[in-house]
Amino acid sequence: MDEEEIESSEPAPQSEANAAQPETSAPQPEAAPTDLRRNIWLLIIVLAVIIIAWAISLASPPERGQPRQAAPPQDYQNARAAPEPAVAPQQQQRSLPVAKPAPLFQVAGGGGSYMLAAPDRALQPGGPLYRKACMFDVTQLAQGVALEDIVRMQGRYAAQAPVFHVEELPEASFQPASQVEGLSADDIVVAVTVGDTVRAYPLSVVRSYIGLSDRIGGRPVFLCWNTFVQRASALIAATGGKDLQFRDAGVMYRGHNVYYDVETGSLWDPASGLALTGPLAGHSVEALPVSLLTWAGLKEAHPDSLTLVSESLHATDGKLDRLYADSPLIPFPLRHFEPATGELPAKEFVLGVFIDGQARAYPLSRLYQGQPGRISDIVGGKRVNIYVTSERTAHATSETGDPLDAPVILWVGWKEIHPETTLYAPSEPQESPAASRETGVSRSTRRSTSSQP
Repeated sequence: MDEEEIESSEPAPQSEANAAQPETSAPQPEAAPTDLRRNIWLLIIVLAVIIIAWAISLASPPERGQPRQAAPPQDYQNARAAPEPAVAPQQQQRSLPVAKPAPLFQVAGGGGSYMLAAPDRALQPGGPLYRKACMFDVTQLAQGVALEDIVRMQGRYAAQAPVFHVEELPEASFQPASQVEGLSADDIVVAVTVGDTVRAYPLSVVRSYIGLSDRIGGRPVFLCWNTFVQRASALIAATGGKDLQFRDAGVMYRGHNVYYDVETGSLWDPASGLALTGPLAGHSVEALPVSLLTWAGLKEAHPDSLTLVSESLHATDGKLDRLYADSPLIPFPLRHFEPATGELPAKEFVLGVFIDGQARAYPLSRLYQGQPGRISDIVGGKRVNIYVTSERTAHATSETGDPLDAPVILWVGWKEIHPETTLYAPSEPQESPAASRETGVSRSTRRSTSSQP
């Protein structure tokens, strides 16, 4: 009986084991997807590191402290160090290389178009912003302005351009020209005329900054130097009774630096005073007469004009400008200038006059005869007087002696602005102003140079 009970009881544990078998073969519940989330975060971090490293690789450390003359681009050094065989002027111009600037980014959204304006190397690691990258509304364009004409400077050129701006020059920084010391007779100064007032700024200072803000006769004035066309421009920084604060936009228009106003973000051409794009597109501010004079010529013409003498401002020796002027490089696209025409070398200095729709250029190297001279000509049906004081300095006045907005500029820059321009061909000997000692001082200016603004 005991054995039977034992035999009958043995299947019971086997049945329990068999009953438990399905439970051991059933699939276990899946764990929470923590691994997937962790992998996603790791991927995001890796991508962020790659983007930061890429941005840093595009930049190089900036100059610290006060702005100073930077080393010229390697292209300039090579152009100067590797002399080319003597060729005819026309052949030399045919081989003129034109640098292609980087394209601009345009983004459509919000019913308008926007432009990202900044040099290729917008940020510099280990230092302050090189230039602030800004988005500008270019939905509205001034008549005759095309977006493809607004181009961005290549990094190697932009890296040499000044980036510092002087907010406002204090009155104490100016002295009468007759009392200023430290400038030689051949030093070049930029003379700006506002009404009856003339102010002078050493070119060595003007070309060291992206812009200088001043007040002349109570009016806001913005003065800038355009390296790639070698031209000084001055504007009345106000429209509609409101002052404007101009800043560098990091782009060019027909060889000139483009500036934006802080108030509306409109882009401005300093050559014409025209708002190219933005809310103020089509509006203009007054472009002031700007003359390049030797220091001796300024003291003779405007002995009591106020001259900038601030020692706190930086000044350059002009080496970069000379290297650029001597090289065949042009870092902006050419729309109208044709190197093969042979009219003038691309980087010949000219005095440009534009009156009532007619433009004319006066080549300084051909007109300067070793001493100051005066030319009388008719432009736009009006008589003008051209005063050539060196191969680098000249200015123009009307028949009544009032100063004209006639810039000294590279021939390629003038041709891009005024493709219909003509070249002055001298037919008569120039008149020397030595006998009359008339050097183009306007009548109104001669009456007022003794008064302080």
